[in-house]
Amino acid sequence: MNITKQSQLTENQKQAMMELAHICQERESLSIQLYPDLDEEEQLFYLHSDEQGHLISFLSLTFYEEECLVHAFTHPSHRKKGCFNLLFDQAYEENIGPAFLFTIDDNAKDALAVLNQLECERTETDYLLQYRIKGTEIMPSSVSLFPCREEESLIWLHQACFPEYPEDLSRSFVEEFISDEDAEGFIIQKNGQNVGLGFCMYQEDQVYLAGFGVLPPFRRQHIALDTLSTLSRQLSDDYSFLCVQISDVNEAALRLYQKFGFETVESVHTYLFE
Repeated sequence: MNITKQSQLTENQKQAMMELAHICQERESLSIQLYPDLDEEEQLFYLHSDEQGHLISFLSLTFYEEECLVHAFTHPSHRKKGCFNLLFDQAYEENIGPAFLFTIDDNAKDALAVLNQLECERTETDYLLQYRIKGTEIMPSSVSLFPCREEESLIWLHQACFPEYPEDLSRSFVEEFISDEDAEGFIIQKNGQNVGLGFCMYQEDQVYLAGFGVLPPFRRQHIALDTLSTLSRQLSDDYSFLCVQISDVNEAALRLYQKFGFETVESVHTYLFE
């Protein structure tokens, strides 16, 4: 068996990795969001092939300042043979310093067992919540939603709604969304004032809501619930579901979505190895 390390992949290697990840995802009904971006910068890839040159396991490291996000897939027929341990031991020895973060789907039982053996600490859980749009949601007259692609206005509003985030993060978040032809931002207005914003990503019969926030002076006025109701009503002719990903760290937002009627369809856990 052969282990190779590289920072850039050939097209054949990318294809082999995607095929292996697809096999694992189909076998265990894993979340597609757990798959690494193979073209992102600041990455290392460890590839484990059999004697015939077929990829049987891979591990990727994506570096973010003091943290390193780990993705790993091993073919179901080669598990419990030490493939992951070989890759992880080499990756860790060569990259000591950043904290290693793993994102694991609830259905990945083998991976969860391995992380328990490594004595990793679970730090947070992300939930994918889904709301079935009824089309009968009440349209509150006090809230209006206006599509917006004006970059600086959205960046300012995002920063004002989320002052805990650095400004460059707000900028990169907004730029990424408005550059996507399947996404758009919207501004929330009440009594003619801008009071918040949100972003929608359109995929088949469902819409993903992200970056949804209300300015601090206008909170606790039911604006968030009214916005969800208005948005659902506007989407009802073309879409069946409204979805959002939320961390259990954000308890207030989680309660908001549950109160509106969102249900959990997927849980993804983050584990820390130091």
